[in-house]
Amino acid sequence: PIHPTRGVGYPCGLGYPKEREEEEKELGAPAEATTIERRYSLPPGEHGEEDEEGDGIWPPIKSLSAMTSVKFKKKRDTVDDEDDLEEYEEEQSEKRNLFRDYEKYVDENIAENLVDAVITSSTYLRMEVDNRFENNTPIFEIFMELQEPNVVYFLNLDTSSKTGFAFFIETLLDDMNNMMGLLNRVAQDPFEVTGQQPINFIDELQDKAELDKQRQEIMNKIKLALQAIRVHGKGYMEYSSLWIWDKSIYLAEVKKFGRNLTLDERDAEADQEGSSLVKPLGMENPPLSVYKEQLDRFIELQDQIRTWDTHEDFFVFLRLNMTGFKAAVLNQVGQWISLFKMDLINRVKNSLK
Repeated sequence: PIHPTRGVGYPCGLGYPKEREEEEKELGAPAEATTIERRYSLPPGEHGEEDEEGDGIWPPIKSLSAMTSVKFKKKRDTVDDEDDLEEYEEEQSEKRNLFRDYEKYVDENIAENLVDAVITSSTYLRMEVDNRFENNTPIFEIFMELQEPNVVYFLNLDTSSKTGFAFFIETLLDDMNNMMGLLNRVAQDPFEVTGQQPINFIDELQDKAELDKQRQEIMNKIKLALQAIRVHGKGYMEYSSLWIWDKSIYLAEVKKFGRNLTLDERDAEADQEGSSLVKPLGMENPPLSVYKEQLDRFIELQDQIRTWDTHEDFFVFLRLNMTGFKAAVLNQVGQWISLFKMDLINRVKNSLK
């Protein structure tokens, strides 16, 4: 049954509520029951017409943008106002300071390991220079070469030269110390904030007296070794005539006087012929005994040079490599031998014409 005024139907089995029944008796029931149809479209608008844009759904669904009022704060990309700039800088500074203690902790660990690397490298070099490991093996090598008319060393023995061996060792020690400057400290503001170059760890070596002591000990040993090489090299100067004398002048003197002249005799002959008081042979060609004497002399020198060592070690750690020097001197003495042999051969050829 349908209630005549409310338009609400109740199932027949349940009956009509007693309270409603008594209330309607007092008001009076209508003569006939009317049926009110259920509406499935939008209610009429202000002028009694339905909205043409309606989609037939009631209540209408509002957009999420209208229903929500959440506001998102835009990230600040640029700071134009001066007050905002100061506020922004303070904010960034506070954020950096939050990690400052941790950054200092990281710096301490980095500094400790870098200092350990420098000390380990320097100590290793000093131990090798002193042969503390008893390896009895050199770790450095200098080459002795003949560049007529000079004997040269690579690297050279001059302690003040920038191309010398001593300068090379100093540079090596500096490179060890410069490991402290390869990394910048973490606990510092960036260059964009301070406008200054970042600070590295090089100042950690200022109070390391043991490093200065090791450096001094190493350089003293290096200078002693270079001095020993210099003295050793002077021993070869007795053979210097092989690469200093002019071969054509020497041959002419031997053919004229039967031997080569001394420096004083040569100077006297240059000032005035005959003033050296050396009697010429007076022959177009010297006797064969003169050739034999000269050849025997240079062959004997050749045998001596072949017995030279190709290297010599000084204070164990520094080797002097004389392979190139020995080969060059042997080449020179070979040229002297060939000089007299070829002159003797030419003499025989000319006598047969």
